[in-house]
This record gives sequence, structure tokens and C-alpha cells, in this order.
Amino acid sequence: MAEDDLTRKLLKRGGSASAAELEKLAKELTGAKLAELNDAMRRGTVDRPVKVLTLIANSPVPSRVKGYITQERYLLNKTPREMRDILGLRPADLASGARVLALTQPLTLQDFENKGYTHLPAGQVWTPASFYPPGQGAGQWKLLRERPAVLVEDVEPGLRYSRGQQRPASA
Repeated sequence: MAEDDLTRKLLKRGGSASAAELEKLAKELTGAKLAELNDAMRRGTVDRPVKVLTLIANSPVPSRVKGYITQERYLLNKTPREMRDILGLRPADLASGARVLALTQPLTLQDFENKGYTHLPAGQVWTPASFYPPGQGAGQWKLLRERPAVLVEDVEPGLRYSRGQQRPASA
């Protein structure tokens, strides 16, 4: 059954679905997102997947990344503090700045898990015992294995992410 057919069927039933139907729908939606991420990566658009790390002075730029990723569009024109709040990171995270790396090779379904949006840390309902606070709803996926990446931009505290287009400050 095509994704549209399954969605239409679920809507006709008022949204109730079996576990198997929900699993199938989740796989179809993840496949569609995978195609979007890979296309954006190929074309270099703001929908490409990126990894955000805390900027540590004089630290080497990693050539491979793992863990949580998002789409670049959620970071555009944001300061590291704003990125932290959008992504649902801890207060100390990104305090020294943000390092944004773009993935460089196509992903497969085996490379990542869909974790929904950052208002649900790690895809789970937030509780006071949660390690990370809820974010402001950026898409999030978890890379299950290391993937190649390149530095896009190091963003100092108070500056805004510009996809590597930072201009020198006026004298």
C-alpha cells in the first residue's frame, strides 16, 4: 500500500491504527526524509544534515561524526545560545561557541534513527529527570555509526551562523 493510501485509510478510521500500520507508516516517512536529506546534501541546500558540537579552542576538526544531527535550516542566523535552546542542549553546551559540520556522503536507512523533534529529547517525553531539556522543535535524527563530515563554520558566542559566510567585523 502506498504511503498516501495508508494515510488516507488511517484518517478514514479517525486516526486509529494497528502497531503494524504505525510501524509501516514510520518506515515510509523515514524513507521519505532520507531521500530529502540526501538530496539536500547533494545540492548543498539548507535542508542538509548537520552536526553541532561545542566549539573548543584549538581543537582539531573531526572528519567523522556520530550522534544527534539536525537540518541546517534550524541554525541559520542563530547564535550558539539560540542553537542550544532550539536543539534542547544543556545550559553549559555551546557556551564557548558552536562548531557546525555538514555530512558529506549519502545516508542509508541503517545509518540513522528518526528521533522526532527536539521538544521530545531523544524522542522521549521530557521529565524533570531527563538528561537534556526540551528544545524548540527542530528535527532530530541519531546517527548510529560515524559518517564523514566537513566543517561549515565555527561560530563564536554572540555571533550568528551564516553557512560559512561570516564577514570580517568592521574596524
